[in-house]
Amino acid sequence: MSFLLPDAAVLRTDATNVVTSCCHYIFFLTSADAGARWTARHQGTFVLTLGQAIKLAKRVNAATFGAALKV
Repeated sequence: MSFLLPDAAVLRTDATNVVTSCCHYIFFLTSADAGARWTARHQGTFVLTLGQAIKLAKRVNAATFGAALKV
């Protein structure tokens, strides 16, 4: 899975920036080789395994919605 760590300042300016600055860089890739080719062509991107992406999503959700998730 490809991922781009977006610039937080850019994301805060307009909700549409999330799509153009982040979502356009998140893809499920068919192999590690495909991931390497993608990141070579798209500066600032990196590859996570699906397991790593799930762990990251859980951490982000816990940090953002921690209190609500404990209910």
